[in-house]
Amino acid sequence: MLILRGIEQKGFVRFNETKRVLSASGRILQTHLRELEGDGLIQRIDYPGYPRRTDYVFTEVGKTLIPIINSIYKWNIKRMKEQQIPITTETSIYHQDID
Repeated sequence: MLILRGIEQKGFVRFNETKRVLSASGRILQTHLRELEGDGLIQRIDYPGYPRRTDYVFTEVGKTLIPIINSIYKWNIKRMKEQQIPITTETSIYHQDID
Protein backbone atom coordinates (compact mmCIF):
# COMPACT_ATOMS: atom_id res chain seq x y z
CA MET A 1 0.00 0.00 0.00
CA LEU A 2 2.83 2.43 0.82
CA ILE A 3 4.39 1.78 -2.57
CA LEU A 4 1.13 2.73 -4.29
CA ARG A 5 0.80 5.80 -2.06
CA GLY A 6 4.31 6.89 -3.02
CA ILE A 7 3.48 6.58 -6.72
CA GLU A 8 0.25 8.50 -6.19
CA GLN A 9 2.09 11.32 -4.39
CA LYS A 10 5.15 11.66 -6.64
CA GLY A 11 4.03 10.10 -9.92
CA PHE A 12 6.70 7.40 -9.56
CA VAL A 13 8.85 5.59 -7.03
CA ARG A 14 12.47 4.54 -7.28
CA PHE A 15 13.70 1.26 -5.87
CA ASN A 16 16.53 2.50 -3.63
CA GLU A 17 14.60 5.49 -2.31
CA THR A 18 11.58 3.32 -1.49
CA LYS A 19 13.81 0.71 0.14
CA ARG A 20 15.34 3.39 2.37
CA VAL A 21 12.07 5.12 3.30
CA LEU A 22 10.26 1.87 4.09
CA SER A 23 13.29 0.27 5.76
CA ALA A 24 12.54 -2.80 3.67
CA SER A 25 14.97 -5.43 2.48
CA GLY A 26 15.71 -5.29 -1.23
CA ARG A 27 14.43 -8.82 -1.67
CA ILE A 28 11.06 -8.15 -0.06
CA LEU A 29 10.60 -4.85 -1.87
CA GLN A 30 11.45 -6.48 -5.20
CA THR A 31 8.89 -9.21 -4.51
CA HIS A 32 6.17 -6.64 -3.81
CA LEU A 33 7.06 -4.59 -6.88
CA ARG A 34 6.97 -7.69 -9.08
CA GLU A 35 3.58 -8.67 -7.67
CA LEU A 36 2.16 -5.20 -8.35
CA GLU A 37 3.67 -5.30 -11.83
CA GLY A 38 2.30 -8.80 -12.44
CA ASP A 39 -1.15 -7.64 -11.32
CA GLY A 40 -0.97 -4.89 -13.95
CA LEU A 41 -1.05 -2.06 -11.40
CA ILE A 42 2.42 -0.62 -11.97
CA GLN A 43 4.94 -0.52 -14.80
CA ARG A 44 8.72 -0.67 -14.48
CA ILE A 45 10.75 1.84 -16.50
CA ASP A 46 14.50 1.25 -16.81
CA TYR A 47 16.73 4.15 -17.84
CA PRO A 48 20.11 3.64 -19.51
CA GLY A 49 23.30 5.05 -18.10
CA TYR A 50 25.16 5.10 -14.86
CA PRO A 51 24.08 5.09 -12.17
CA ARG A 52 21.30 2.75 -13.19
CA ARG A 53 17.83 4.14 -12.54
CA THR A 54 14.51 2.36 -12.44
CA ASP A 55 11.18 4.06 -11.87
CA TYR A 56 7.85 2.44 -11.15
CA VAL A 57 4.69 4.22 -12.31
CA PHE A 58 0.98 3.47 -12.38
CA THR A 59 -0.55 1.74 -15.36
CA GLU A 60 -3.96 2.96 -16.50
CA VAL A 61 -5.54 0.19 -14.40
CA GLY A 62 -3.42 1.21 -11.41
CA LYS A 63 -4.61 4.80 -11.70
CA THR A 64 -8.15 3.61 -11.00
CA LEU A 65 -6.98 2.79 -7.45
CA ILE A 66 -6.10 6.40 -6.61
CA PRO A 67 -9.54 7.34 -5.14
CA ILE A 68 -9.51 4.15 -3.05
CA ILE A 69 -5.95 4.77 -1.83
CA ASN A 70 -6.86 8.35 -0.90
CA SER A 71 -9.93 7.21 1.04
CA ILE A 72 -7.87 4.75 3.05
CA TYR A 73 -5.24 7.39 3.80
CA LYS A 74 -7.83 9.96 4.88
CA TRP A 75 -9.04 7.40 7.38
CA ASN A 76 -5.44 6.63 8.41
CA ILE A 77 -4.55 10.30 9.00
CA LYS A 78 -7.68 10.75 11.09
CA ARG A 79 -6.77 7.72 13.22
CA MET A 80 -3.16 8.87 13.61
CA LYS A 81 -4.34 12.29 14.82
CA GLU A 82 -6.85 10.73 17.22
CA GLN A 83 -4.15 8.49 18.66
CA GLN A 84 -1.55 11.29 18.60
CA ILE A 85 0.83 9.23 16.47
CA PRO A 86 3.55 11.50 15.08
CA ILE A 87 4.26 11.68 11.38
CA THR A 88 8.01 11.51 10.83
CA THR A 89 9.92 13.49 8.22
CA GLU A 90 10.90 10.33 6.34
CA THR A 91 7.37 8.99 6.09
CA SER A 92 5.60 12.32 5.62
CA ILE A 93 5.18 11.75 1.87
CA TYR A 94 3.07 8.72 2.73
CA HIS A 95 1.05 10.44 5.46
CA GLN A 96 0.20 13.89 4.14
CA ASP A 97 -3.26 15.30 4.65
CA ILE A 98 -5.44 14.80 1.60
CA ASP A 99 -7.85 17.60 0.77
